[in-house]
Amino acid sequence: MLKAIIRWARILTALTLLCILAGFLARHHRYFDIAGSFLPQYLVAAVVLAIFLMLARSWKWLAMALLCVALTAPRIVPWYVNAPEPKDLSFQRFRVMLFNVHQRNTRFAEVMRHVREVDPDVIVFQETHETWFAELRPLRDRWPHAQHAAGGLMRGMSVFSRAPLHDLRLLPFNNPESPSVAWRWEHDGKSIAMLATHPWPPVTLEADESRKRQLTLTAEYASALHRPTMLLGDLNTTMWTPSYRDFVSKSGLINARRGFGILPSHPMDELAILRVPIDHALHSDDLIVTECRLGDPCGSDHAPLIVEVAMKQVSP
Repeated sequence: MLKAIIRWARILTALTLLCILAGFLARHHRYFDIAGSFLPQYLVAAVVLAIFLMLARSWKWLAMALLCVALTAPRIVPWYVNAPEPKDLSFQRFRVMLFNVHQRNTRFAEVMRHVREVDPDVIVFQETHETWFAELRPLRDRWPHAQHAAGGLMRGMSVFSRAPLHDLRLLPFNNPESPSVAWRWEHDGKSIAMLATHPWPPVTLEADESRKRQLTLTAEYASALHRPTMLLGDLNTTMWTPSYRDFVSKSGLINARRGFGILPSHPMDELAILRVPIDHALHSDDLIVTECRLGDPCGSDHAPLIVEVAMKQVSP
């Protein structure tokens, strides 16, 4: 029995290493891109396997498990360190909320109750349609400035805000069925550029190419904004893929998760071990994140991302 368990541990170690190595080939095929998105799962598996193989005195296979740890841990651990200390910051703050509610979800009242509990200044709802926008109408008592952007195939988007949505525009970014929304938002006399987008998941070759193109165009647009900037969206990519690395390189934006953990947000209707971080908030370097966490999914397959942002006051 023990020999069979050891044999399976060795097989799983080899498979884990193969999956990790496949992630390094992500530019060559979308399946490798998807494989590279599960880096936290590979790290957990590698640590468990390493402990078992050490106890079993299977030294060569232990070395392979430790190689898996070495290839994954340096890309996971930095997300948990160097968060700013809110007590040391004297900034004006605001809160944003990104919530992919899932178009077929009908728990409207629960979603609205959770939004009121979080009490953000701006909410971006994704995968909404006209019915969703109508059901969310009661929120306008506290967030009177609202706009819905219709989209095809579960790609509508609704924005609710305490402050006016200045210069609001819809941007196709090569995907008119999933329009992105850009606007200018005023907070304590300062202007902030806001951008929300939702590219396709890489379920087909065409969808993968569309996603990459939309991320590229979105990053180029964000990089040209000359003011404090925030970008919110279910980007259908994790922080370990070439698509994501290219995106942050082109946009110059920083992920709000930095220092707060990987915060896996999808799929919330599946086992926790399967979840990955694909819902993102990114910001320019003149903003500082003082809180980043997940909220209650309220029937969605995504957990909302809640981010508190500090903006430094400039002396006159």
